[in-house]
Amino acid sequence: MTQRSLASFLGLLLVALVAFAQTPRAPANLLVIASGGGGPVEEPEPPAGVSNSCEGVTSGNYYVRDGASGAGTNWTDAADGIPASITRGTCVWFAEGTYGSYTFDDNASSTTVIVFQKATDEFHGPGSGWLSSYGDGQTIFGEINVTDPYFVMNGARRTETTRMEAPAGYGFRVSALSANSGNGDNADNSSFYYLDIGGTWSEETSPTCANTDGPALYFVFNQNNLHFERVAIHNRGSNNNALGMMHGSTDVVWDHVDMYMGWGKAGIATPNSGQQRHIYRYSRFWNSARSEGTSCGGSGAGKTTFIGTYSWAGTTDGNEVYGSVFYDDNVEQANAYVNFGEVTPGPDSTNGKAFHNTFVGMSESPAVAHIVFYGGSGNEARNNLFYDIAGSAVITANTTSNNVTAMSDPFVDYANLDFRLDTDLNGGANLSSEYDTDPAGNARASTPDAGAYEYVP
Repeated sequence: MTQRSLASFLGLLLVALVAFAQTPRAPANLLVIASGGGGPVEEPEPPAGVSNSCEGVTSGNYYVRDGASGAGTNWTDAADGIPASITRGTCVWFAEGTYGSYTFDDNASSTTVIVFQKATDEFHGPGSGWLSSYGDGQTIFGEINVTDPYFVMNGARRTETTRMEAPAGYGFRVSALSANSGNGDNADNSSFYYLDIGGTWSEETSPTCANTDGPALYFVFNQNNLHFERVAIHNRGSNNNALGMMHGSTDVVWDHVDMYMGWGKAGIATPNSGQQRHIYRYSRFWNSARSEGTSCGGSGAGKTTFIGTYSWAGTTDGNEVYGSVFYDDNVEQANAYVNFGEVTPGPDSTNGKAFHNTFVGMSESPAVAHIVFYGGSGNEARNNLFYDIAGSAVITANTTSNNVTAMSDPFVDYANLDFRLDTDLNGGANLSSEYDTDPAGNARASTPDAGAYEYVP
């Protein structure tokens, strides 16, 4: 090739690259479908913006708008509520409004999903008649009961913040979400994004004894292959239950989930049964268990754990928590904050991992330990950060290393619950690539910082 031909070719290539870079592209879409017992199969993580799960629906679209009176064929002809029967492969688009409680009970058809999708200016389906005002506010449901598998709810957005604070900007609001195989329910292979789940927001330090709200989540007795991402779970639970009950569930992902202000004895927990392959990553736990104590009576009084198992536990294997923050300024003593397995009557925990977590603001030492993997083998706790805790950090695991207790405040803004680092705490162990980013997407150094966040100068 002559110099002139090469220059011409490079010039054309540069023009093409610039044109590509300037071409508008929609945010990444997300659809999670699980496959045969191997856990959820994930498309790329949605952006911290607007998310859409309706790409690729096979049976069309249905449009719902509070106060409308049509047949749901487009936004002009929108229906007033959710149809009694929904064809598998349908995307149901929701404008803002209040739609009440609902039971998802449409029979499965192989692995074909039904999607409930918040409509926004960015994504609102191909139907005509869309107005921006339809997507301005929140879409509000009562309790959602899931009786059949392959169900997706996507609220599309939330207000992202580096601080622990009241949930804001969620497209979907749900008072509670449940599935109980004891009643014949099967929520397997279901996914939930951008949902605000729970009671009315309050930072009250202790709920009244009259509080009788059940859990915000109640997925019990073998509900498997579940995915919760960018979800807030808060202000529910009562004396003898938890913010979220997950008895016997397996293959559950908790990704960028905020679990705040639980009124019960545990946060997200599996009492009286095992917990297998729960992955808690990049999540935040703020007063996730705040039992009312013995003054309220009841056999369940007392604070057990923010996540994990309590009472008799069944098989407990492959549970991981990483890149997460645990903050507890409630004065009642907890047994632990991460707890898998039981000392009596067992069984043990195996292959548990607690990596790169931050534990802060605990005014009472836990009765057992901050991180507990009882017995078993393959349990590891590495690169965890402790600050402003009563007493010393206590960890029970087969292998512990590179865990740090900070002697001075290492955070960007502790007073406002922003637990990013403003000082370098490197000295952590270099772990596998699965753990090499922090909750904000920053790459961890080859010698990483302890705690959830990597220091960024």
